[in-house]
Amino acid sequence: MGRRAAKVAEKKAKGEAAKSKIYSRYGKKIAGAIKTGGSDPLNNMELASLIKEAKAAGVPKDNIDRLLKKADDAPDYTEVIYEVYGHGGVGMLVTCLTDNTNRAASVVKAAVKKAGGKDASPGSVSFQFTKMAKIEIPEDRAADLDEDKVFEIALESSVDDIDIRPAPLRPDIENNEDGSTPVPPKWVLTTPNSLKALRDALEANGIEGSTSLAHIPNALVDCSEEELEKNLGLIDALEDIDDVDMVEHNISFA
Repeated sequence: MGRRAAKVAEKKAKGEAAKSKIYSRYGKKIAGAIKTGGSDPLNNMELASLIKEAKAAGVPKDNIDRLLKKADDAPDYTEVIYEVYGHGGVGMLVTCLTDNTNRAASVVKAAVKKAGGKDASPGSVSFQFTKMAKIEIPEDRAADLDEDKVFEIALESSVDDIDIRPAPLRPDIENNEDGSTPVPPKWVLTTPNSLKALRDALEANGIEGSTSLAHIPNALVDCSEEELEKNLGLIDALEDIDDVDMVEHNISFA
């Protein structure tokens, strides 16, 4: 396999892994919503919202239908967040959706230790982040997003705490096949209490994206090239764990 072919194969593999992680995330969340409120989206608003989010995140309809049919047989999942120190003063929050918290803790700790990170006590990393609601506008619509229109819609909906920013792009991300730099998704951030009002108002104006709660860093940490490489390796190792839903951090990619 030539160098170019190897890069294409690696990029494809990373893309497939990312999609698999998204499908797994919504599979666990949909199963939990059905166990709590039943399988009829008309009578289960949480389930209806998750189905809409899954579609916006690119989960195929067939996958969603299979999830709805099999949800009753799925195990119960618990969300747990582990706090981690990376390299060069970086903090990380590792969110797991797991049916076995002891297993999740064990594999996360092992991955952190192997990659040279350190476990952190509860609160020692999380205070560096603020919990926000996030509406993620995907790459194919992010470039054309009218940010002024979004702010206008927010104000009309009495949502005055709002921020719009591009999602951080890792420095090791591959360029597009034509050599251009990938366009990152756009994040529309607000307070958790304002999420529904803002999401509904944006959707009424044809602006849709996947929604979630996110931990946004209060300040970013600059790393040396060596520290950055080690931190990216730690993130990759954590994201490879089945129980891990997401890894949030305060690394500056500037």
